[in-house]
Amino acid sequence: MSMRLLTADPASVVIATIQRAFDDVPVGYDMPPGNRKLFLTLGAGAQPTAATQRWTLTISAYSHNDAGVTDHMDAQQLWRLAVQAMLDHRLDWPLCDVSVQSGPMDNHDANLGVDYVYGALLLTVACI
Repeated sequence: MSMRLLTADPASVVIATIQRAFDDVPVGYDMPPGNRKLFLTLGAGAQPTAATQRWTLTISAYSHNDAGVTDHMDAQQLWRLAVQAMLDHRLDWPLCDVSVQSGPMDNHDANLGVDYVYGALLLTVACI
C-alpha cells in the first residue's frame, strides 16, 4: 500500500493570481456580484506521483448588460486573461504546473439566464 500525502490547498494562490490580473472585475469561488465577473471552481483529482496531485480549476467568465445580452468577445477576453495569469504563475508554490484542459467554450447559465465563457485548467500541486 502506498502512502497518500495531502497537497497544499491551491485555492488562495489561484484566486490571488487571477484577481491581480483584474482591477475592476470581481473573482470568486462563490458567484461574485456584477455583470462582469469570474466564477471559479476547484476540485482535487488523481495523485499521479507521490509528490503531486492534480486539481481541476474551472473558470467561468461573465460579461453581460442589465438586459442579459452577453458580450461574448469581452467574456472570452476575461477568460483568456485569467488563463494567461495562471500560466504565467504556474510555478508559484504550491503549483508545479498549469495546463489548459479545455476551453474557451460558450455555455448558458440557466439560473441567471445569460451566456458565459467556460474552460478548465489542470493544475499540478505539490504535496506537503
